[in-house]
Amino acid sequence: MKWSQVEKDEELHRISLLRRLVDTNNPVQLQEVGFLRINVAIQELFDSLDYSKIGSGSVLYIQDESGRIMLQSGELPATYSYGQEQLDKGYLKIEETVGQPSWKLVALVPLTIIQQDAMKVRLLIIFICLICFIVLSFAGGFVSRYFAKRINKFVAVLNAFREGDLHKRISYRGKDEFSQIATALNRMGENIETLIKEVYWNQLQKKEAELEMLQAQINPHFLYNTLSSISRLAKFGQNDMLQQMVLGLAKFYRLSLNNGKLIISVPQELEQALAYVDIQKIKYGERLHVRFDIDMNIWPYNTVKLILQPFIENALEHAWCGDRIHIRIVAAKEGEHLLFRVIDDGVGISPQRVRDIFDGRDHVNAGYGIRNVDQRIKLHYGPEYGVTIDSRLGIGTSVTIRIPAKRR
Repeated sequence: MKWSQVEKDEELHRISLLRRLVDTNNPVQLQEVGFLRINVAIQELFDSLDYSKIGSGSVLYIQDESGRIMLQSGELPATYSYGQEQLDKGYLKIEETVGQPSWKLVALVPLTIIQQDAMKVRLLIIFICLICFIVLSFAGGFVSRYFAKRINKFVAVLNAFREGDLHKRISYRGKDEFSQIATALNRMGENIETLIKEVYWNQLQKKEAELEMLQAQINPHFLYNTLSSISRLAKFGQNDMLQQMVLGLAKFYRLSLNNGKLIISVPQELEQALAYVDIQKIKYGERLHVRFDIDMNIWPYNTVKLILQPFIENALEHAWCGDRIHIRIVAAKEGEHLLFRVIDDGVGISPQRVRDIFDGRDHVNAGYGIRNVDQRIKLHYGPEYGVTIDSRLGIGTSVTIRIPAKRR
């Protein structure tokens, strides 16, 4: 294949594509049978060669392999010479080889066009920078107000906390850091308010518990039953038993009063429980069996007084199963705690009954003495201590009293 101007192509501004035609029927001996000539107008072949696409004053032209210009678009500058290829400094020359015949596509671009385009780019960059500055200024102001508004909320709440108003809260929606800070600040206000209320109510409850304990020390029900038993013994002339019961009652109340002290030693608490059991043994005789299992390691420690007697009395009043009852009183030291247990083999307590006792909702039937002991222990030692009840109907009940091991 070859592009060439043959015959009258040059006069007619046309060009021909020449190609040999070969007979391939006999692959051993190929035979040339003629030529194929495709003739086209140069203008149509290079229709896309338009200088106006680059800019006014520019020139595009195509040279063949012999240096002849095949087509030119635009007017060449006067100082340009094809042979010498000299060009003044006002133009930029760009050339590129096109196709296998090694034709050249040459572009002469005035520097003024490049400078104008560069100026347009510069102005565009300046305009974009100005727009970005304005947008960023507005965005910065908006972000600043956005964060300042939320920070002012935090400052207002903190000032309210400092002035003692712990009810103020921050309403904030979202999942960002401000939301976490608002949640933590609200929780802190709630915790501080709760702690203040707890301290206030604990002080009140402690004073009330002290009064209730002094009142509970003289148990009217226990005193009434004991006096009834004394009257019955006097009526039947059982003077020895009468004397023992009176002495036991006197000993019990002497230990109960204890000069108004709230904290007593463990031996004193066990002695008071023993005095109560001795009185009840006079009343019930062989039907009552009480066993004390005491760890001597607990002897140097203190306890809140009157924590065993209410549970022994409760067992004697409500736990009878038949005509006999066995009660076991255990006192031991486990780690940093003192554990007291009152275990009976009575009728047991239902789980709902146990919940009613500690909830305190049933003011008539629920065990006031049990709840009173639990509250007094929690007030003195903290909420992690107190009374727990394990019971099964028809088998018995085990009451556990846990207090910290504090030496005298």
